[in-house]
Amino acid sequence: MIHITPQTAAAAYELLNTTKPFAQWKLPPADDIEFKIALDKKEQGHYNRYVKTDHHWISVSAASVSSLGLLLPVMAHEMLHLFQGINKLETANTEHNAEFSKIGREVAIIHGWDIKAF
Repeated sequence: MIHITPQTAAAAYELLNTTKPFAQWKLPPADDIEFKIALDKKEQGHYNRYVKTDHHWISVSAASVSSLGLLLPVMAHEMLHLFQGINKLETANTEHNAEFSKIGREVAIIHGWDIKAF
């Protein structure tokens, strides 16, 4: 079991940001993202941005994520939310729109993760 810290989350983000498809998305560097650690047992991760700013944050739950094998797909999931947020591809009142599902499936296949879990 690993201890998740903001630095661990940032390192996972940077690692994924060097791989497809993330490297092609031109996401901000980890230094421009605020990484938070939550203790939520129901939600593994969460992405959001501060209202009317370009300041983004990603939280990972230390209560739900205890291995690198889980941290990486959770971070990838939140990075997809970040990508949609930056590019204004979100659908109001919808957490995961059709495009999110399509891209998420591609990410899962590229990285060898369970499509249903992603």
